[in-house]
Amino acid sequence: MGGTARGRHRHRRGRLAITVSHFAAGHTTTAATLTNGVLALLNHQDQWQALRTDRALPEPAIEEILRFDTIAYTGLPR
Repeated sequence: MGGTARGRHRHRRGRLAITVSHFAAGHTTTAATLTNGVLALLNHQDQWQALRTDRALPEPAIEEILRFDTIAYTGLPR
């Protein structure tokens, strides 16, 4: 592997910056999605009660919360 020590150091710093950015982006998306899901359940108490009483609902509820109000806008609008 060729290159100068300075070039290798710069490349390593660039990879580190990208890694930190990905961690931060994942944290922000997760935190916002959880917050939006809790808010949706607070605004729809009937859904919250159904979720609490029916043990079959948590998995589909998670999928619906991720679909319902996401901050990651990709694809076609709803």
